[in-house]
Amino acid sequence: MDPATRQASLADAGAANDHGRPQAPAAVGHPSDLLTVRPRILFAARAASPLQDLSSPLEKDGMRVVTTETPAGLFRRLGDHPSLVILDLELGGDGLNLLRRLRAASEVPIILTAANSRHAADRIVGLELGADDYLDDPVDPRELSARIRNILRRRNRLSGAARLHPRTHVRFGPWELDCRTRRLSREGAVVVLTLGEFRLLNAFIVAPQRVLSRQDLLDATGMREDLSDRSIDAQVLRLRRKLQTGPNSAEAIATLRGLGYMFKAEVEAS
Repeated sequence: MDPATRQASLADAGAANDHGRPQAPAAVGHPSDLLTVRPRILFAARAASPLQDLSSPLEKDGMRVVTTETPAGLFRRLGDHPSLVILDLELGGDGLNLLRRLRAASEVPIILTAANSRHAADRIVGLELGADDYLDDPVDPRELSARIRNILRRRNRLSGAARLHPRTHVRFGPWELDCRTRRLSREGAVVVLTLGEFRLLNAFIVAPQRVLSRQDLLDATGMREDLSDRSIDAQVLRLRRKLQTGPNSAEAIATLRGLGYMFKAEVEAS
């Protein structure tokens, strides 16, 4: 069978979700083409979750939705390369640990959702672990759709910037950063970065010695637009502290009052 005929046969056959319902196969394309193809949304939620009722509205809005009710199903479905994962923090009894494992395995955008009764600290921890957004139940379908498209639009812009400035290993000051493994080190000592801190640092090293506004950093990191200026300021502060090599050492990130931030160090690709 020639490749074109085989592809057409696969499209007719489709795939099945965890409940055995037929699903069209995922569109093939570059991860940056997140808004030029039909977005593939993976719902990972417990059986009793109201999220199960959101599949139909999203499909009517032009998205392809697959559901799973188990952690095992979630990781199995990652092989289908979803555009975005919506993760119920009640899934498997320990959603934050599940999020940690998911983020270690994939860079896929993630929206967390949980009942209003969960502690507010879970929202903060979830975002620090690398989630892109957080919504409380009950979730409004129109708001969810808007947030999904907003996240995918930002990821698209970020992927485009990465292709224009392809760097896998960089040096600045006493630091070395392996962009493929997110490994930051100084004289052999490794400093652990959260996903948000890595994205922020990557935004700076792509545009060293240039003024970046808070909106520039929000776009580059995929953080939500409705987060306050203090949220991005707090992210910068945490990253700045990790890059501080001593009490009297020069700061790598300068604050430009009323303008934003500038990465002062010279960056060398290697």
